[in-house]
This record gives sequence, C-alpha cells and structure tokens, in this order.
Amino acid sequence: MALRLKRTMAAPMQLWQPKVIGLLFMAIPGSAQSPQTDNVTTGIVLMIGAVATFTVIDACAKYLLASAVPPMMVVFARYSLSLLYVLGLMWWTGTLTFKSHHPRLQVLRGVLLFASTLMNFIALQYLRLDQTSAIFFSNPLWVCALSPFLLGEQIGPRRWAAVVIGFLGVLLIVRPGADGFHWAMLLSVTVAVITSLYQIITRKIGGRDPALVSLLLPSMVGTALAMPMGIAN
Repeated sequence: MALRLKRTMAAPMQLWQPKVIGLLFMAIPGSAQSPQTDNVTTGIVLMIGAVATFTVIDACAKYLLASAVPPMMVVFARYSLSLLYVLGLMWWTGTLTFKSHHPRLQVLRGVLLFASTLMNFIALQYLRLDQTSAIFFSNPLWVCALSPFLLGEQIGPRRWAAVVIGFLGVLLIVRPGADGFHWAMLLSVTVAVITSLYQIITRKIGGRDPALVSLLLPSMVGTALAMPMGIAN
C-alpha cells in the first residue's frame, strides 16, 4: 500500500519536473531565443566567416600576382578549385543537381562574379590589400542604395544617412584628384558595385534555389569564362 502511494505521488512529479526545469531555464536572461534570433545569429556568424574567407582569397591572389602570375590564370585557378570543391561537397552530401528555378539569373550571377573577381585581381596588382579591402567594404552601402529600386525594400532616413556618410568615407579613401589617387581604385569601386548587384540577385532567388546550386552554377560559368585565357597563359 505504501509502495503504491509512493508511486502515485511520484508520477505527477515526473510529469511536472521537465516543465518546471524548462520554465526556470527560460527565466534565465538570454537562455531562451526565438528561431528568428537564432537565424540572425547564424547569419552573422556565416557572414563573418565569408568575409574572412574573401580576405584569405585576396591575400593568396596578391601573393600570386606579386610572383608575376597573370591575373586571368589566378582567376582560373580560383574558379576551378571552387568548382571542384562544390562538386565534391554536393557528391558527398548526395545533393548533386544542376536544376535551378532561375537559370538565367544564375548565369547572370556567374558573369557578375567573374567580372568582379577579375577586376579585383587586376586592382590588386597596383594597390595594397588594405586599400582594396577598405573600398570593397562599401559594398553594403551599394546594396542598401540599390535595394529600393531592385528589391522594392523600404529604406528609412537613418539608413540613407548612413549610406551618405559611408560614401563620404569611400571618397576619403579614394581621394580623387589627390596625389595618392590611382586609377585602379576605380576598379575596386566598380567591384563593390558589381558585387552588390550579385548579392541582390542572390537575395532575390535565395528562397527557391538551394545554396549549393547557387554556388555550383556561378562556379561553372566563371570556370568556362576563365578557362580559354587561363590555359593560354
């Protein structure tokens, strides 16, 4: 009888214990995050990783260009290695496919990325890595400025003010008309604009095409465009 009573009293405790622990855990500041917050945090971490990767790519390109390797050959190496990596990753995960809901936009993304990569590597022949990186960081400003016209997104007065201040910062770095100005800086500015168009198109089609497909198709386009001159060099 005593054993049965003990089991009867323990059953509600076993049912309520996880709920009580969960409530206590949610009461801790910062312990309960919504899925939207988790997505934003993941996006920030991935963006930091992407910027770090781009910096490593530019540093490697700068080293190769300083070793008298032609820019087109560096571009071809960058795209061929990227293509092999994405193909291997898709094969390993069992997601190898070339199907896209927006094939024309994917091709356009590939052309834009190829053009920006080539111009960036040419600019690296004449500019320091910190100069090209500083000018390239104006890319979010161009995205913000073009989003209302290409994506229909609303930009408030504060963001427009930030864009104007950011552009003034770019002019401070480029210093047109000054003794430190070099024509290759205009290439870096063009790279930032073209990359912003690339990112806006990526934003437009990102909800339908898988991420790996959006990596694969532009890599194929870039490899095809760089291959003739890359092999010739």
